[in-house]
Amino acid sequence: APEFTDDLMEASPAAVTTELALYRARLEDLSTKTAILEQRRVQKRNEIEELSIQYFTAQRVADLHCVTLHLHRVQVVQHRVHDHV
Repeated sequence: APEFTDDLMEASPAAVTTELALYRARLEDLSTKTAILEQRRVQKRNEIEELSIQYFTAQRVADLHCVTLHLHRVQVVQHRVHDHV
């Protein structure tokens, strides 16, 4: 909190009171804005994490598209796989 000289407080107590009230109001406003920015930062960090997961999942899927599956001699019968080699 700001400090005022005794002379100023005696000469103009209303001005000191007003300045202290303004200081406290600005401090509260700054605290509120800081909390909002912190919430936004956390939200953005979560979004980045989610997008990273989506990216790596898409990358794995893209890698799977390059894999050739040789299923020409495999038959599914009653939910079982039978290999006719």
